[in-house]
Amino acid sequence: MVFTRDLRLADNPALAAAARAPAMVPLFVLDEAILRRAGGHANRLGFLLDSLRDLDTGLRDAGGALVLRAGPWAETVLATAQAAGAGRIHVAGDVSGYATSRLSAYLHFGCLSPLALAAEMSARPGGAAFVRQLAWRDFFHQALAARPDAAWRGYRDRHQPPPDLQPDQAGPAL
Repeated sequence: MVFTRDLRLADNPALAAAARAPAMVPLFVLDEAILRRAGGHANRLGFLLDSLRDLDTGLRDAGGALVLRAGPWAETVLATAQAAGAGRIHVAGDVSGYATSRLSAYLHFGCLSPLALAAEMSARPGGAAFVRQLAWRDFFHQALAARPDAAWRGYRDRHQPPPDLQPDQAGPAL
């Protein structure tokens, strides 16, 4: 099981799938991209390392331990899987992007599940508004995962009508 931005044990579909195997190696790879993004941002790297410690503690409580490696992501994952004799590698999809609220870092690194947070907040006063914000956050994560350029460009040209209102290029039917 390769942890990416899903640094939690609860509500983690990739971990649940990996746990069904006879043996599992929980792995996190510190690659150049992570270290480069953290460069100059000591708080971000510190938060990530604290989250990895918390994840390792939870894994140890469950009878496992987090394996932490540094190096090129794909090569490191494959080498670790080969050394462990793994027949399958489980990885969660990464659709992270921007987040809101003071829980941003926890959501960004996957320490907190949006589904669990929505379930908890929906019954609280003011919770419906928070859940709507969470839903919009997820919508924009999905949109940016599909169209990364949408972070700095419009979804469509503002001078063009939507595709369903485009004039028929062949001319009117007679």
